[in-house]
Amino acid sequence: MIYQNKFFGVLIICYQPNYEDIYNIKKNISSFKCGGIVWNSKKIFNISNPNFFQIELNTNLGQAKALNIGFSKAKSLGINILLTLDQDSILIEKSDRIIDLINYYSNNYTNPSGFNFLSIKDNKSNNYSYSREIKPYASLTTVTSGCIYLISAWEKIKGFKEKFFIEGVDTEYSLKAKKNKFNFYKIDYPIIIHDAGIPISKEVLKFKLK
Repeated sequence: MIYQNKFFGVLIICYQPNYEDIYNIKKNISSFKCGGIVWNSKKIFNISNPNFFQIELNTNLGQAKALNIGFSKAKSLGINILLTLDQDSILIEKSDRIIDLINYYSNNYTNPSGFNFLSIKDNKSNNYSYSREIKPYASLTTVTSGCIYLISAWEKIKGFKEKFFIEGVDTEYSLKAKKNKFNFYKIDYPIIIHDAGIPISKEVLKFKLK
């Protein structure tokens, strides 16, 4: 199923993908009319689809830099809305789910900078959460992957903070977006799967975060 909307594209950020990741990337690209890949490493393969761009950075310049470069290129091609994915993102096999989300997003929200929807996969059971209805609710923050972004909002708040590299990129973006009166929404209507990460704890200003 190809989502035929020239204003809606997918942006995939890649860094030294393995064979399984490459399969996911190619499959995700085949599901969209337009978009692109930003390689935070050497480019692994070429894309024959003229509606997709590839930008090779040769080395890891960080998530924020890669996103800004991808958003800027997408804007120059007339793409207004971007779905951000990582190389290991897996689209759920439901051909109408993205279309449902795009339509709902377009009809109900005029100024959101982020519309998050993730399904977190349980590595042990190989199951994932699945909602039957679109039920958005307000969120304080956004995430850099697995999110629909309005490029006009990204442009207004001057993009992602590149000096943060990876850590804190989404938090800083969220604070700037809120300052500019953009809203965020989460939704229990997932279209992609991410493997659950291993919990870690950090001490920040003497407070322990888990």
